[in-house]
Amino acid sequence: VVLFVDDMQWMDNASWKNLEILLNGKGLSNFILLGAYWQEPSSDHHEFIENSTRLINKNLQTEQIQLQNLSQEEIAEYLSDSFEMENLNTLIQLAYRRTGGNPFYLQKYLDSLYVQKHLEFNTGSQKWIIHSEEIIEIDWAENVISYLNAVSYTHLTLPTSDIE
Repeated sequence: VVLFVDDMQWMDNASWKNLEILLNGKGLSNFILLGAYWQEPSSDHHEFIENSTRLINKNLQTEQIQLQNLSQEEIAEYLSDSFEMENLNTLIQLAYRRTGGNPFYLQKYLDSLYVQKHLEFNTGSQKWIIHSEEIIEIDWAENVISYLNAVSYTHLTLPTSDIE
């Protein structure tokens, strides 16, 4: 049995307790827990460290694999596999500069460009078009997530986006 838990840094105490009960189960054999978490510090990061350390100290066999950000060359390879366009190097440079190679930020960045119509597919030429002049003029927030959160709902109609 394999259990994958994503975003473990956001688990509450009850979830950690349930996980601990599961891992301490008597009849549990041939079980693998795969957990993914962000290592970026936040206000709740100390709780994550406490809870994960408590589980690790229970004589469980653990292995940590730390994933690195993508290099500009890896982003270039990813984008060249995904987009056929004439000025692909511009997209590669902008994507790397804006995201620092963080795969999550990269995907959100590309989604944002598409939603805002800065990145469009031309059905006639069967190629992608990037409006790089518009992208360069965008006032990016200091924090990529802050910017992406700000633009995530701009394409929704007013009644949909005006939730209180």
